[in-house]
Amino acid sequence: MKPVFVVNIALLLVATVLLMVNVSPAFTGGSITSLENSDATCAYSEDGVLATLPKEQCCYEAVKQYACEKDDGGYRCYASPESSRFLVLDQDMMTLCQKRGYDVG
Repeated sequence: MKPVFVVNIALLLVATVLLMVNVSPAFTGGSITSLENSDATCAYSEDGVLATLPKEQCCYEAVKQYACEKDDGGYRCYASPESSRFLVLDQDMMTLCQKRGYDVG
């Protein structure tokens, strides 16, 4: 009877931790959710003309670039330093991409 009691207590603890992670913003999911709803911006620049990119596409496109450099309050990601085509990410977008697991930078 005692081993069953110990297993039940262990399962109760696991269930409590899982519930807390799914409900409480103080745990891992909360910071990503708040960034998802933030004003993170991403744009594509071609010959000086800016076009806004959706958040869902931005991180994917930024990873494909050769490098990202800090530039005037944001980041400039490019395939070639001399190119007139590049992505512009603000700090919130860069943080969101990194929290999503993209190797940007």
